[in-house]
Amino acid sequence: MALVLLTTALREVGGVTAAGWVAALALTVYLGRQWAALPRAGKLILLAALAAAAVAATLVPQPAETAQHGLRMACFYASLFCATGLLRGAAEGSALIARSGRQLLAAPAGTRYAALTFGANLFGLVLSFGTLQLLGSALRQGDARTAVTASQRRGLLAVLRGFAFASTWSPLSVVLALSLAAADDAQAPRVLPIAFATAMALLALGCLVDWREGRQTAAPPGLPGEGWQVQLRLLALVGGIVGLSLAVQALLAIRLLEAVILAVPPFAAAWMVAQEGGRGAGALRHAGRRLARQVVEAFPSFRMEVMILASASFAGTLVAEALPANTIAGALRALALPGEAVPALVMALMLLAGQLAINPVLTVTVLAAALPPPLAMGASPTAVAVAYMAGWGLCVGASPFTLTTLIIGRIAGESGRTVGLGWNGRFTALAFLLASLWLAALTPLLPA
Repeated sequence: MALVLLTTALREVGGVTAAGWVAALALTVYLGRQWAALPRAGKLILLAALAAAAVAATLVPQPAETAQHGLRMACFYASLFCATGLLRGAAEGSALIARSGRQLLAAPAGTRYAALTFGANLFGLVLSFGTLQLLGSALRQGDARTAVTASQRRGLLAVLRGFAFASTWSPLSVVLALSLAAADDAQAPRVLPIAFATAMALLALGCLVDWREGRQTAAPPGLPGEGWQVQLRLLALVGGIVGLSLAVQALLAIRLLEAVILAVPPFAAAWMVAQEGGRGAGALRHAGRRLARQVVEAFPSFRMEVMILASASFAGTLVAEALPANTIAGALRALALPGEAVPALVMALMLLAGQLAINPVLTVTVLAAALPPPLAMGASPTAVAVAYMAGWGLCVGASPFTLTTLIIGRIAGESGRTVGLGWNGRFTALAFLLASLWLAALTPLLPA
């Protein structure tokens, strides 16, 4: 994967076409070597994606060119994930992350849900799925074979919801890249502030739902812990990552997500060096060994996520090209759907696809081709891009088949269906309604 990351950067930023072919070959070799270690579900997902791509290839006018574009997208999204995944390796050795986690768990009973949900949202930017293990396992504090208590369930839901919406406003996420590509004419500087406001509003809704549902459930008392200043340091760290990415974007005049691929690995390395500050001249050497170990050990452990991203983006590109777009566009015109309702349609389709075990990457890619451009539907590209991002968060928190609900379910000793629909179903319905009304109200106010 290190070779995929390097050659993809050369292809996307340097314009070296041959590097793209090397990246595609390296990604294929990586997936082939990781095949035996993939869980059965992962193998089925990969085979299904390849089968869908093979069928779609017979229906597109230029299958070779379409497949080439699909491979390019697969390499790009896999590289973006692995680049940001280096932050997780740096975070796992950080005293700041450990102190921040303890501070969240020590929050007083009355503010624990809010602390956990907003904390998980912030942690998700640097720890990814490690957030669920770090906070979820600490909340469980026992054997998963024992029944989860009401207070533990509230805490796990706080973590689930906070993490689900972490990638829906992050400038570092694959979700932003997919959403901008899906909503023609949408621009990151316009999308991100509204996406952030939407995510915060939905997390605040979660606090309200928890307050109403949890009035009969006493939370355990708070524990001694640090003040909130430690979270400000974590926020400053995240700001540093984003700031460096924006600086690289401005300096090289490239897309933000391309800048992220270039900026995050050196930032992660610098973070590791900073953690070794007490080692003097050996700090750089020790941090270098940590980074090398991260590449050798962590990149193979990303096999499931890389497989999902790569296979879904590759298959999605071919399936999207094979869809009868004119027929779908005509059906939508016949419905005379107002532009204000288009964001709700996007989120509803993403939620439905999640219940059918369709990965959000594939859903966004296919919807981008199946639906007419936002302006053709009378909708704002910005609002539609935010709808894709919010729909992603709703989907990963409600689908029984996402890694998010499966990890929380494993910690709680419950199924993904119980977590996604039984525990989180009411919030998802209310959040969908709130996001739909919010984006409908914004649509007339946003520039075309």
